[in-house]
Amino acid sequence: MRVLATVLYEDSMRPNAGGCYPLHSLLAGSGSLYVLLDRDQIARHLDLPPSATDGRVVQALGRKCNSPEKLRPFFLRPNTEGLLRSIQACDPLLLPDSMEAALKKRLNERDIVFDEVRRAERRSVRECVRQAQPGLDGLARALARSLSSEVTR
Repeated sequence: MRVLATVLYEDSMRPNAGGCYPLHSLLAGSGSLYVLLDRDQIARHLDLPPSATDGRVVQALGRKCNSPEKLRPFFLRPNTEGLLRSIQACDPLLLPDSMEAALKKRLNERDIVFDEVRRAERRSVRECVRQAQPGLDGLARALARSLSSEVTR
């Protein structure tokens, strides 16, 4: 089986990672490795200032990756809480209790919010969020291009 793409979301270091930020590029197999990263976290892990350009962050990521040619990084701005705030701005009435808890880093509540947003009737919310979070939109578009090019082969 040919692997087209592997998608990882990493916003924190793996326990016992020894202070590094592993990118697991071997998981990509013959495909690309798409990663969705909290922009503020990854800059901190790479010892870069918050003002570092995306290009500089991508270069530093490439130096940490064992297959930089396969690496396709995308960023949440500034982090998962920023994504949640984007969802909240796009639909202020969406699960207010769960949203409040999700913003306080309660993981189960985050899952509840994300599961609700993925529902078919929430398409307009997703479109709004993609405008507010260009990294998430870029990831979705890159995956669509990858799949589309494979289908036309």
